[in-house]
Amino acid sequence: MKQRFEVIKRNCKQIGHYFLILMGQTSYWYDHKNAHFKRNLLTRLVFVAINVAGIVYLIYQKRHAFQVLTLEHMNPIMRYTGTSLFFLIILPPVSTFGQICFCDSQFIEIKRKLQCMELKCLSKFSRCKQIERNVGQIYVSKCITIAFMFSMTVVWYSNFFTTWQLRTVLHVNVIWLSNFWLFQYFHVMAKICRLFYYIDNQIREMAEKVVKSPAGLNRKMEYHACMELFWLRQQHYRLCQILDELQTMFKWQLFLKRLVSFVYMGMHVYNTIFDTSHFDIGTILIYDVADYVPSVLDFFMTDNLCHLTKNSFRDLQQSLNEFNGIDQQGYGRLHRECDVFSLYLHCRKLSGFQLSGPLSMNRSSWFAMMAGMVSWIIILSQAHISKE
Repeated sequence: MKQRFEVIKRNCKQIGHYFLILMGQTSYWYDHKNAHFKRNLLTRLVFVAINVAGIVYLIYQKRHAFQVLTLEHMNPIMRYTGTSLFFLIILPPVSTFGQICFCDSQFIEIKRKLQCMELKCLSKFSRCKQIERNVGQIYVSKCITIAFMFSMTVVWYSNFFTTWQLRTVLHVNVIWLSNFWLFQYFHVMAKICRLFYYIDNQIREMAEKVVKSPAGLNRKMEYHACMELFWLRQQHYRLCQILDELQTMFKWQLFLKRLVSFVYMGMHVYNTIFDTSHFDIGTILIYDVADYVPSVLDFFMTDNLCHLTKNSFRDLQQSLNEFNGIDQQGYGRLHRECDVFSLYLHCRKLSGFQLSGPLSMNRSSWFAMMAGMVSWIIILSQAHISKE
């Protein structure tokens, strides 16, 4: 019995290695035995075949959207929004597939660098429950939201298709290609944010130890504190480089996804408002409200994580300020090291620390996006009423 369980466990683990490939997310798998990312010709072909087949079938399935233009009895605004849904549905998976083809190796390299940073830093840092809880709550909430959204998609297409066949799986898979790809971005961002706060926590603990030492600061303690600050600044700089690479790679995909979702959700709410008379409240809750409300929450969690990452720079500066209680005349070397760290943080801000390229992502931007979406819904509604 135990041997069978081990065989099942080994087979499940082996399937897990290739899960992202079967989902069309990458052509790499992670070899846990050798701690290395690998790919071969077969995985590349599987990745391309799954996505190309899914996109072709999606285009074929959504071609009927153009027939809405021929319905003369329908309101013109509703005809145009119904037809434009074709492009709003097709554009994200096509752009995501193109980005994965060109940036897959770069993204794997980012993950490899981050993995090395985690092993190096977390082996020296003491575990902080507050950091794990703050980042973990956002990450778990994101996972629950993504799981709910994917489950609802499965429910919708279970009702749409009479039987689950290969084409149905391809259809759902390609619809979710951009969402799963951006979830990988969120996963890496959460790890980066976590390390930023661990560096901040390490400096804060060191400052408390130095300032509140009963024996007072001596030359040996000053030397070790300077070396520790220098090493932490190096790790922070390397982590910022990884973050810059990540943002450079994902910024336009994030912008496109936000723009498409903004237009799509606005039109979806507009259609919900004016189609209420044709459907019962249960249908609206399952097919409409359960679609755009989790998407809005999903955006908020991404913006919240970006906001938390930006705040880590402010918190780090405050932690460095705790060294001000030390005598500057007697221990000038430590103060110079703190000044260099502060200058480095200031230069990072001046260099345009932008988490999302053309799109600012934080809590205030999320509220601005919601206000813009309400305005978009009002414009569509007014145009609809004027055409009746």
